[in-house]
Amino acid sequence: MLNNKKILIWAVAIVLLGIAVYVLVSSNMGELKDLTEEEKIEDFRYMYDIMKENYPHFHSIEKMYGYDWLAHKEEFEKEIRETKDNMEFFYSIGSILANKLHDPHTVVIDPFEYRSYLDVINEYEEANEQYGYFFKNTKKKYEGWNKLFIQTYPEYYDEKQIQLKDNSYTQILEQSKIAYLKIDSFSLDPSNNNKEYKKEKNKIIGFLKNVKDYPYLIIDISGNRGGFSLYWLETIIAPLLNQELNEVKYENICIVRGGDYSMKYFEKAHPDIRENKIEKLKCYSSMPKEVKENLQYYRIDKVDNSVLPSRNPIGFSGKIFLIIDENVFSAADEFAMFCKQSGFATLVGCSTKGSGGDTPMFITLSNSGLMIRFETEMLLNEDGTSHFETGTVPDIEIEKDDVGDYNIKVMKEIINMIHLEETEK
Repeated sequence: MLNNKKILIWAVAIVLLGIAVYVLVSSNMGELKDLTEEEKIEDFRYMYDIMKENYPHFHSIEKMYGYDWLAHKEEFEKEIRETKDNMEFFYSIGSILANKLHDPHTVVIDPFEYRSYLDVINEYEEANEQYGYFFKNTKKKYEGWNKLFIQTYPEYYDEKQIQLKDNSYTQILEQSKIAYLKIDSFSLDPSNNNKEYKKEKNKIIGFLKNVKDYPYLIIDISGNRGGFSLYWLETIIAPLLNQELNEVKYENICIVRGGDYSMKYFEKAHPDIRENKIEKLKCYSSMPKEVKENLQYYRIDKVDNSVLPSRNPIGFSGKIFLIIDENVFSAADEFAMFCKQSGFATLVGCSTKGSGGDTPMFITLSNSGLMIRFETEMLLNEDGTSHFETGTVPDIEIEKDDVGDYNIKVMKEIINMIHLEETEK
């Protein structure tokens, strides 16, 4: 029988051994390694199962593109099994999502986007509360993906940065009468005292102040794929809107499938959501049968003064035209919806790409560490149709030709409308 001294020695040795093992395991925990076929398949199946129970647009995608995503599981697995390395796996997952679903909100997040998300989460407490836990313990593996991307495509990040240059353009089309503002993207991050964003915000507001007495302003967001809603709220709405946000007519009706994965978030953010059965909506009778069978709950988003706690309108009282096209998406489409519902601007062009809802969610794949962003809500139009399918329809539709510059065509149409309006006064 061991005496007390020997017991103590053995106890200390076991503790030290345990600490050593823990340190060794912890030092490798979360690091990206070459993925095995089994690990890739495990990651895919985890993603597939969550999408199956939570993604809202399967019916719309089948209706629009004739493609039943859920029915291709075996085909997807075969494609993944054939990937030779981590980069091929990354692009395979990306193709299975983006190319097959035609939903730019549902993608695998690359290292550049990952850092952007972390910046927002670190800057805004609300974002951290909503999404921070998705990003827990993913940093080491994304450091590995970052190194892999740099090794494979050293020019990748330069191209990303180039996209941020010359993002806005201003012009006087007719002196003292028609001003023009073009914004290619809302992707400049308003967080972390972003110098590029501040510079652009000051540029745009400075221009708007200079033309505040003009009777007509054309804002062009054609081709704008979105970014941050705060961008258009601060740079356009804040200076130009002459009423309180509380007084503006604007709301989004979003419905969800009710899968366990997403409902953990929704029940926390919207405690009464299970009481909001979609049967209570006025537009319920006109919803497609497939939507009624597969989606269960709704919530309503509105804007109020808390979104822009301090703003200083410049006193613009002219008429605003907004140019849109089929590439307008996400936060840019949200801006188009705001303009149409509130009457802030007259929409001219063709229907937008649209967007699915206001609440993205993330799936963390444990083996690869990759994060999947996917939509969890279906945004409804007033008539019960899916905004994902229709996009935002312009007030004045301009037919798109196969040849010629569509923007110039739309601008000419708007200028002709203005001249006609002037002659009729």
